[in-house]
Amino acid sequence: MIKEKVCLGFENYVISENGKLYNHTHLFDIVCEYYKVDAKDLVSRSRKPECVIPRHILQYLMRSELNMNYADIGKLFNRRYNTVMYAEKCINIQLTNRFDKKIKNDLLKLKGKLN
Repeated sequence: MIKEKVCLGFENYVISENGKLYNHTHLFDIVCEYYKVDAKDLVSRSRKPECVIPRHILQYLMRSELNMNYADIGKLFNRRYNTVMYAEKCINIQLTNRFDKKIKNDLLKLKGKLN
């Protein structure tokens, strides 16, 4: 799990229990590898589910794990801050769905890869 959150300059980093530093580029790599998508697909305007779900999860992780603000996340994806807010809302709704555990399991696995 996460040991400490720090901000160095303009970048938010996470220090995990094993002492490794992580930032948004590491989250990009982890999510792209997990879902087998390219980073360019995540920042594209594509509405295909194979791009949208990883994009929403990545934005959610940036917000929850790195404490990044909506505007900074939006800039990384060439989107407005309210689009990031919507992505976070979608993930939160899916996390509360007791019948579909896929998103919850995916998030647990992705957070585990941060350690």
